[in-house]
Amino acid sequence: MMQECSITYNESISKNHRTRIIENARCVFLRKGFKNGSMDDVALICGMSKKTLYRFFESKGELAHAVVEKFVLKSEQFLRVCPCISPDAGSEMNNLFKYISGILNILPLSLCREIRKYYPHAWKLVVEFREKKLYPFIIQNFNRGISENMYQAGFDKEKTSWFYLWHLNIAVEDTSLNMEKRHQLLAHVNNCLLKSILNVKGLKKMYLTY
Repeated sequence: MMQECSITYNESISKNHRTRIIENARCVFLRKGFKNGSMDDVALICGMSKKTLYRFFESKGELAHAVVEKFVLKSEQFLRVCPCISPDAGSEMNNLFKYISGILNILPLSLCREIRKYYPHAWKLVVEFREKKLYPFIIQNFNRGISENMYQAGFDKEKTSWFYLWHLNIAVEDTSLNMEKRHQLLAHVNNCLLKSILNVKGLKKMYLTY
């Protein structure tokens, strides 16, 4: 029994260390990028030796994967709670827009390109999130809006969803856009999307609410 408690305690300590390392690494990578941010930088901000750091993560690639994974898990958590905190489909979609805008505020312009170029396994998490989590969420929102009589019933939900995601990719990944233009593009896409699918009732409700 004592041995089991000891193992559980050690596992908890190890998990706490990993969580702290991932959070500190996130700060390093956001500030310096995945290419220029080093394991030395992470070890320094964690207050540990690089040898100790490598006990938890064998390479910068593994650590980069963990950082991206945390971003993805946090986004998945948001998608789960978003319908619960949104009184209707329109506000749900606006909450999604605000969340995405918040992410764009903290992501350096070159970060997505670096992940895709240097850490394809980590980038795969982003692609899978977009295809297996975000896309179904948007389809679910469209169905909710139709059932609430806020959205038009006749639009092509699949094509509309992919059209939105395509523009979202441009806003996130196109490094020729500065931060202001990224937000302008996203806001324009969001506005066009809602105006194209809201019915008369939905337009009136969104106008009165927002």
